[in-house]
Amino acid sequence: MILEEMVKLAKNLSIETVVEGVETKEYHDLMKSFGCDYGQGYYYDKPMSQQEFNQRYMKKMEGGIV
Repeated sequence: MILEEMVKLAKNLSIETVVEGVETKEYHDLMKSFGCDYGQGYYYDKPMSQQEFNQRYMKKMEGGIV
């Protein structure tokens, strides 16, 4: 109940929200139903180095990473 109200307050103030510690689909679905913008945790992937993250998720383009 408290988390849901905090997300509502952030939305009313035009602040994007990030929830940390998402480890199950149920928790992901709950946070999504609250309107959280982003999540991080083992549900999405394991901790990794910046290099591994860049290789996995970033596209390398001429002149930099996009």
